[in-house]
Amino acid sequence: MATKIQIKNLRKIYDTPERRVHALENINLDVEDGEFLCLVGLSGCGKTTLLNILAGFVEITAGDVVMDGKPLTDDYDQVRIRLQRLRRRASTTPIVASTSALISTSARSFRSSF
Repeated sequence: MATKIQIKNLRKIYDTPERRVHALENINLDVEDGEFLCLVGLSGCGKTTLLNILAGFVEITAGDVVMDGKPLTDDYDQVRIRLQRLRRRASTTPIVASTSALISTSARSFRSSF
């Protein structure tokens, strides 16, 4: 099998005015094509940070992330462009005003799938 995601010595540090947060430190991981993976951990341990890095939403501080043989850092500009488009689209898309309407719509969709 081919390696889909390869992470080597990944580090992510957030600098805030109050302190420096080491969100990820020395993360190493290989995910093979077709492999199923679950991220499990305590709140605040870096699961979301790792996923945001893999999605290209957050830049890494140090280390290497390779997806499909291509360094993730090559895609940051393209991700920013896509996010800007999504933000513009989201700002013009109507939002469901009622939770109950959303629930009843979901229930109908669920029932019609059988």
